[in-house]
Amino acid sequence: MNRIKILFSTLLLTLFTINLQAQNSCELRNEEPLYLNTSYSFEERAADLVSRLTPEEKQTLLGNTMYPIPRLGINKYDVWGEALHGIVGRNDNAGMTATSFPNSIAVGSSWDPELIRKEASVIADEARGFNNERIFTLTYWSPVIEPARDPRWGRTAESYSEDPFLVSELASGFVRGMMGDDARYLKSVPTGKHYIANNTEYNRHTGNSELDERDMREFYLSPYKSLIEKDDLPSIMTAYNAVNGIPVSASKFLVDSIARKTYGMKGYVTGDCGAIGDIYQGHHFLKDGVEATAAGLKAGVDIDCGGEYQSNALEAVERGLITMADIDRALINMMTIRMRLGEFDPPSIVPYSRLREDIINDPAHNDLAVEMATKTPVLLKNEVVKNGNSKALPLCAENISTIAVLGPQADRVELGDYSGPIEAHYSISHLKGLRNYIEKHNLPIEVFHAEGGDTRSKTDFFVLRSFTALKENGDRREYNATEFDDAASGIITNERFGNLTLQGIKDGDWTAYHNIDMNNLDSLILRLSVMQEGGTLEVRVDAPTGNVIASQIIESRSESRPFGRGA
Repeated sequence: MNRIKILFSTLLLTLFTINLQAQNSCELRNEEPLYLNTSYSFEERAADLVSRLTPEEKQTLLGNTMYPIPRLGINKYDVWGEALHGIVGRNDNAGMTATSFPNSIAVGSSWDPELIRKEASVIADEARGFNNERIFTLTYWSPVIEPARDPRWGRTAESYSEDPFLVSELASGFVRGMMGDDARYLKSVPTGKHYIANNTEYNRHTGNSELDERDMREFYLSPYKSLIEKDDLPSIMTAYNAVNGIPVSASKFLVDSIARKTYGMKGYVTGDCGAIGDIYQGHHFLKDGVEATAAGLKAGVDIDCGGEYQSNALEAVERGLITMADIDRALINMMTIRMRLGEFDPPSIVPYSRLREDIINDPAHNDLAVEMATKTPVLLKNEVVKNGNSKALPLCAENISTIAVLGPQADRVELGDYSGPIEAHYSISHLKGLRNYIEKHNLPIEVFHAEGGDTRSKTDFFVLRSFTALKENGDRREYNATEFDDAASGIITNERFGNLTLQGIKDGDWTAYHNIDMNNLDSLILRLSVMQEGGTLEVRVDAPTGNVIASQIIESRSESRPFGRGA
C-alpha cells in the first residue's frame, strides 16, 4: 500500500514539474528581450543583442553601411555622416537643405568655444530633424582636430588652428554641442579625425609620419587626449597614413593602448574610407585583406569604411587570426553607441525625438550663421588714408559716392569642404551683399565690379610631368617631359612632391622634343595637372608653328575639390 502511494506521489510531482517547465518556457518566449529592456545599461543591452546574432549577421554589421536584421528589429544604419559646418546631404529627405556655417579655419579666428558649441547644437538639432521618422544616420565624422601644421596640407580649412591647445578648446565646444546635454541619451555622435599625423593629401594612402615621442604626444595627440578625458569624445577615426612604420589602423599601440586604455575612450573607432585596405594595398604592411581585417580588429578599429571587414572577418576567424570575441567586441562598441542614440527605445523617453523636420534651416539658425560670419574675419591692416586724417575703416556712407569691388572672388561664394547644398537666396557673395545693403538703405552709392586683368598671362595652364608614345602594335615609350631639347623663354622645371615637373606653360608657350619616332603612332598619353583656367593643348611637328597633328581641350578643375575615397 505504501509503495503505491509513493509511486502515485512521484507521478504527480513529475507531472507538476513538466507542467511548470512548460509554463516557464512559454513565459520566456513572450518576455521582452534584454536588449529592449531600458532598465539595463546600454552596454549590457548591446552585448545581449550581439549575442543573438549569427556569425554571418555579425559580418554584415562591421561596415559603414550596417545592414538590417529584421528578425531582431535592427534597421539599416549608415555610420558615415558628415557635419563639419552643417549637415552634408547624406539623408533621405530629398530637397531639404541644412544650415551652412563658416568653415572651421574661419570660426577658429573667433576664439569662442561657446559660439562653436551653439553651432554644433544647431547642427545636431537639424540632424535629429533629418532622422525624425527613423534613425538612419546620427554618427558624424566631424570635427577635424588635426592641427594645421603645414599650409601645404590641402585641408587647412577643415582644422580650427595650427595650435593644438586652441584646437582642443574649440573642438570641445563642437563635441559638447553635438552630443547634447542629456545625462542618458546622445543627441548625435561626433567623431574626432584623422587619428593621427595625417598632414598630407598627396600620399595619404601610402605615407609614413616619423614622430618622436614628444612631437606625437604634445602636438598630434594633445587634442584627442583633451577631448576624450574632458568631454567623453565618443568616437575617433583612424587615418590612412602610417606612424613610425605601422599603419595607424593596424596600430594596437595608438588605438587600444593610448586612445582607449590611457585616455579612457569609450565608444567606437572607425577607419577612414579605405584605411583598412591601405594596410595591405597602400602600405604593403600585410599581404591581403584577411590579414588587414584581423590587424584592424585586433588594434581596436571597430568599423571599416570600405568593405574589407564585411568580406573577410569570418575568414580571419577561420584562419585563426582573430576570434569571434574580437568581432563581438567591435560590434558591442558600435551597438552601444546606437543604443545611446535611443534607436531601440520608445520615442517618448528619448528627449531628442521631439525635434522634427521643421527645425531644419530654421531662421534662427541662419541668424546664428550670420553672427558667426561676422566674428570670423581678421582685420590685418587699417591705416590712415593717403591725404586724409582718418583710417580707411569703418566706411562712412555720407562721404562715399562710388565703390569699386575688384577680383574674381568678389562675386563667388566659397562654402568650403564638406558643405551641403544651400538654398540660393542664402548664398550671398561680397558683391551681392554690398549691393543689397546699399539698396536696403537707399544709399546714393554706385558700385563697380571688375574681375581684374588678364590672369591667364600670369597663371600656368598645365603642370606636365611625362608623356607616352603608344604605337599601333601596342609598343609604348615613356618620355620625361622635363628633358626637352628646346623651349620658349620662361619655361622652368621643378621638383614637385618628389617628381620632376614642367611648369610655366602659359598661352603660346611650347617645349620641343627631338628624335621622337612618329611612325605608326596611335596616340600620345600626357600626365599633367590642370590649373584653374584650363586651355587647349596642341601637338605640332617640325616647329612651334608647324602642322597640328593633335589637339585637346583641357578643362579646368571645378571649384569643388573632389576627394576620391575618404572622409
